[in-house]
Amino acid sequence: MCLPQAKVVADKFHLIRHVNGAVGKVRSNIQGGNSRGKRRDLFHSRYKLLKGLERLANWERERLRRLFYRYPELKEA
Repeated sequence: MCLPQAKVVADKFHLIRHVNGAVGKVRSNIQGGNSRGKRRDLFHSRYKLLKGLERLANWERERLRRLFYRYPELKEA
């Protein structure tokens, strides 16, 4: 209202920050939060989920494919 000519913009940094937070929250919920029965495959894949596709090695891509197959809700995040 005060600035009718202003445009709403979203910068890359904040967009990626929110996406990473959402993925982390879903991963943590699937993993079991702070329970002792954490799923190791999710815990060890934490940084691979946040890494850019172009920076992933072939073995990391394959591991993520298996992870997304096992936990489809993670893929949707």
